[in-house]
Amino acid sequence: MSGLFRAVREDSTVRASTSGRYPPALRVPACCALAMLVLLGCGGGGGGGGEEPVPESPFSVLSGKTVLLLAVQYVRRPEGPWIGGARNAKDVARQADMEIEFALLEEAGRTTWIFPEQQVEVLRGQPMFNIDPYALSADVARKGGRDFKRVWDPLYGEIRPLVALFEARYVLFPVEVYYEQDRDAGVDEGRVVIKTVLFDGRSGTVMFQGAILGADEAVTSPGALASAAQKFAREVSR
Repeated sequence: MSGLFRAVREDSTVRASTSGRYPPALRVPACCALAMLVLLGCGGGGGGGGEEPVPESPFSVLSGKTVLLLAVQYVRRPEGPWIGGARNAKDVARQADMEIEFALLEEAGRTTWIFPEQQVEVLRGQPMFNIDPYALSADVARKGGRDFKRVWDPLYGEIRPLVALFEARYVLFPVEVYYEQDRDAGVDEGRVVIKTVLFDGRSGTVMFQGAILGADEAVTSPGALASAAQKFAREVSR
């Protein structure tokens, strides 16, 4: 697993500021047809206009629901410096968590979000659960693919108590963050990508898997993570 760092929780984690937000872009890999479940609007039977029904966002089900937002678990090492000038993978992951939380609160949608820090706080009072929200068994979610149709144990066993404790309906998982370089422009130009999975908190059924891209930024720019977090928040709040 060369070049891949697991982002585990440390008490000494440095938290970065939430500054500089820029307009980004979204890309969902074509190979993840399963991930792009869309609910097609009910088209009328009359009329000969031949108009295609407009697909809803796969995240539209989150509106008005309580949703468990999991922490970033993996960060890939760029060829150059760490994303946003961070010191290491752990710092990148925790900064990404903060940026995503800030962006979701800015959106002020109808979803009730349960953030990682809230999960940690509640688990402190539940010693029977040996769960660390910053170190989940998430490799299956990171790999994804056509066969990833349902979340099973051990990951499901870690998530299910949190779903029950917070009475959450869905689970949104920004499982991995990495910097995608623009090979034509140079090593220091590209964008941050947030690999994302959405699944049903009760059944474990995977409803979406894909990648959300930030705006073009230098890897060390403070806006690189912020723009990806902003796009993430916009997409999941639609």
